[in-house]
Amino acid sequence: IFDSILNVLNLKEEKIPVEVKKLLNEREKARENKDWQKDDEIRNTIRKLGYLVEDSDTGQKIKRI
Repeated sequence: IFDSILNVLNLKEEKIPVEVKKLLNEREKARENKDWQKDDEIRNTIRKLGYLVEDSDTGQKIKRI
């Protein structure tokens, strides 16, 4: 009820575009191969598409920027 009035919480899970998901898979492969240049290129491409990639202990996390 609170959020329906003020609309400040983002409770809906955003769908990640297929193109971004493919790039995330390519980035994961580049990281496994320790191809850091390719990793950075893919991260920058994803950023240009409006998403931020964060690395964590549990893997890649992505959020809309």
